Amino acid sequence: GRRQREYLPRFDTISYYELQNRIKGLANTWRHHEQHRVAPGEFVCILGFTSRAYTIVDLACAYAEAISVPLQSTLAGADLDGIFADTAPTAVAAVVDDLVLAARLAGTHKSIRSIIALDYDERVDSDREKFEAAQTELAQKRSKAKLATLADLVAYGAFRPYEPPPPNPEGRERMAVLLHSSGSTGKPKGAILPERMCISGWDPGFLAPVVRVCFAPLNHLV
Repeated sequence: GRRQREYLPRFDTISYYELQNRIKGLANTWRHHEQHRVAPGEFVCILGFTSRAYTIVDLACAYAEAISVPLQSTLAGADLDGIFADTAPTAVAAVVDDLVLAARLAGTHKSIRSIIALDYDERVDSDREKFEAAQTELAQKRSKAKLATLADLVAYGAFRPYEPPPPNPEGRERMAVLLHSSGSTGKPKGAILPERMCISGWDPGFLAPVVRVCFAPLNHLV
């Protein structure tokens, strides 16, 4: 029979140490891998819902001084295409269900050289089928973008010591995130978040640390 994904009645967690190691591994790959490189100041578009993999890519953007562009795959095709045209991303991270969409976008937008599959499990039949369909789409569009799983990219950079990039000349005013509205009332609007605004979300200052469980997409501020 077919193997499929089933949700468990529990959370499987990792430590902050493990999370940081995976973030560093991806940031190292972006710095040293010729095909999957992402330079400081380049855009990384992310298609998907809340997940551990999504968080790894989002925070790796901070480590690599890339610009994170969280997006909803439910945006109208013309709106999504317009955002890609404006940002010219070099990498697109997408959940398995959105891999073919990411491949189609890579066929249109030549700046994309890397597609990262999030939450991919080769044991699941539908995951393998969607991964192969995305590879076929890239081949048909003659795109130079390459498809890889997040796990493979993390593993590639895991054996190098992480070294932060040189200080950005804009300091904490550098663009860190480009956040878009849902477009429910018209064309999606982009808001630039500088690094100093993003840092405030991780530094509670005088407040005690707070642990939250949020069932909300990471392309929203909640």
